[in-house]
Amino acid sequence: MTAGTAARLGPGRRRVADFHALRHTYISRLVASGANIKVAQELARHSSPLLTLGRYAHVQLVDQTRALDALPAIQAPRANVAALAATGA
Repeated sequence: MTAGTAARLGPGRRRVADFHALRHTYISRLVASGANIKVAQELARHSSPLLTLGRYAHVQLVDQTRALDALPAIQAPRANVAALAATGA
């Protein structure tokens, strides 16, 4: 039996919110906010930043979306537009 609070997510679906789930969320959001990894490590009281990043800091879909949105648009140089059109690209 796990120590925590059961949450109902829908018919037949349950999850347990326990201390470690809260800890993973806290550290993930701390790292995603841009906090220095050494600061996150110290706040988590981990022995190494590798443990903090490797085990506790999870990437969320919104983080991936923001990273992709921050990429510059890739456009063909104007001189190559005619050559690309000729190839059907």
